[in-house]
Parts: sequence; structure tokens; C-alpha cells
Amino acid sequence: MSKRKTKTVIAAVLLVLECLALLLFGILCSKMDSVRIRGDVSAPRGMHLTLNKDISFNQYGIQYYYPAGTVFEPFRFSADDSVGCYLPMDEIEDYEPGFSEVAWFTTDIFEEQDRIREQVDEAIKVQNELRQEDYSQGIKTAVIITVCWLVLGAVLVLILSKNDTYCMLYILEIVILLTTIVFYIVVAMNPY
Repeated sequence: MSKRKTKTVIAAVLLVLECLALLLFGILCSKMDSVRIRGDVSAPRGMHLTLNKDISFNQYGIQYYYPAGTVFEPFRFSADDSVGCYLPMDEIEDYEPGFSEVAWFTTDIFEEQDRIREQVDEAIKVQNELRQEDYSQGIKTAVIITVCWLVLGAVLVLILSKNDTYCMLYILEIVILLTTIVFYIVVAMNPY
């Protein structure tokens, strides 16, 4: 094999390594991005939840206290076993009519555990579907970007190898490969 063909083969191998690194980086980013998706479902109309114990919490500088038996109207259930509720404002000082304050609670403070479990299970199902859809879309995007880079890189390899500028070609490919690997490491070490 001639020296020129050997140099071109090395450039092609570097291009393939770049594409593999780019594809793996895209897969990692897709996986991490999809994990961030929360699954929420709207609460059924007219649903009410009853506290099974006294609760007290501070929100936006206002101290709230609700005794066991207080009824809340939920508006959203999340796959992380939490529920968003409108706060009963009847006994709150400085309450402005028509204004609804909301808060998120863990589901274990309410009596209606069977009904809550149904809603949380639905939220988990929605979350899994959204995550899978987002992950699939991310993979498709990563493949498209990788194929585009493969085509662009192949054209670049052909042009630069015809002009015998292998040094510039190798430097460019190694910089791109190392940059992709560094990004991969940084993202992998800092997932959120």
C-alpha cells in the first residue's frame, strides 16, 4: 500500500472513531435528558383528599397549619409519589378571595391511598411513555447528526487528502475526537 493510501486510511479510521464518539455522546445525552422528564397527570374533576394527620409547613413566608381531617382538592399527581393541591384558604389571615395557593405534598399524608395509587400509577405510565418517546427522538437525532458528520467528514478527508494536507487533516480530526470525548466525560460525570 502506498504512503498516500495509508495516510488516507488513517484519516478514515479517525473519522469513524469521531462518528462513534459522536453517536455515543448523543446516546448518553438522550438517556440523561429523558430521565429528567417528570410524569404528571391531572387529578380527576371533583376529587378530594383528606389529611390523615396534622401538618404544618412554611411556604413563601406564610406559616400554614392544617389539622387531620382537612379536605384538599388535588390538581396534579406526579410519578414521584407527590400530589399538587389547592390549599384550603378559609382560615388563613390576609386571604384574598379568588386567589388560590397551591402546594405539593407526599401522598402518604392522605387517607385515600387506593385512589391516590391509581393516579400515581397512571403518572408513572405517562412518565415512562414520555421518557421512551424522548429517548427515541434523541437517538434519531444523534444518528442523523452522526451520518451528516460522516458525509461531511468523508468529503473533508477526500479534499484534504488530494491536496496532501494530512497534517492539518489529522490535527482537525484529533481535535474533534478529543473534544467529543471530553464533552462525553464532562456530561457523564455531571448528569444533572
